[in-house]
Amino acid sequence: CEIMKDDGTMARMDDIKAFPREHDDAETWSDTGVELFLNVSCDRLNYYHLVINFNGNITDYTALKAGSGYAKGDTKWNSGATAKVERRGGGYVITVSVPLKSLGTVPDEFPVEVCRSRVTKSGEGYCLYHWSPYAKDWDEVRAFGTISFR
Repeated sequence: CEIMKDDGTMARMDDIKAFPREHDDAETWSDTGVELFLNVSCDRLNYYHLVINFNGNITDYTALKAGSGYAKGDTKWNSGATAKVERRGGGYVITVSVPLKSLGTVPDEFPVEVCRSRVTKSGEGYCLYHWSPYAKDWDEVRAFGTISFR
């Protein structure tokens, strides 16, 4: 991900907002990073949510989306995921590995959403990205795209 400011110039990597955080810190989502939403049950209600910030800190939990508003999460679940952040020039790559055994029975295809947040200390260049073009909110499980392993 290259970090571009609103005026079209490259943001400095030292302007990226991401604090060192403990596992399952409730504020990890407020940093620059990525979020994975995995609905392996295919019911478009229950999902696994992983939040990984620019430092590689991970918050993971199960969630149930019932009705309007944000889903209720449970941080007792631990994915066993690992994350590696690699800085490349004016950008970065976050590689996330999630052990399949932590997800239970995984079908050949299931609903997924991938989001990226760009948060800066200066406030310039703030942006949120969704993989699914239909999602209007982070946890809109009914609008997730589908990933296939076939």
